[in-house]
Amino acid sequence: MRNTDHLKDLACPRCEEAGPLSIGCSVLVEYDDDGPISHSRHEWDEDSYCQCRRCGYDGVVKDFVSETPPCTNWRGGPGRDSRPSTWRQA
Repeated sequence: MRNTDHLKDLACPRCEEAGPLSIGCSVLVEYDDDGPISHSRHEWDEDSYCQCRRCGYDGVVKDFVSETPPCTNWRGGPGRDSRPSTWRQA
């Protein structure tokens, strides 16, 4: 099954499993003198460590980007990036 939310267009290049994936993140945590107060934000990008939980294959997130069919219904316009931010199948 293809991912449609946080892991959209990601899958293991070895076993083709869509997840779960372990991704190394930068985490912003609010602290006071007693310890952590809250976990407010997790961030990762294409160069973050990534591991398939099914087969153990590891690399970086961009290694897990699955092949996506060409966009056929994106409506770009003047002043917009020539690449869509999300891909949709027609």
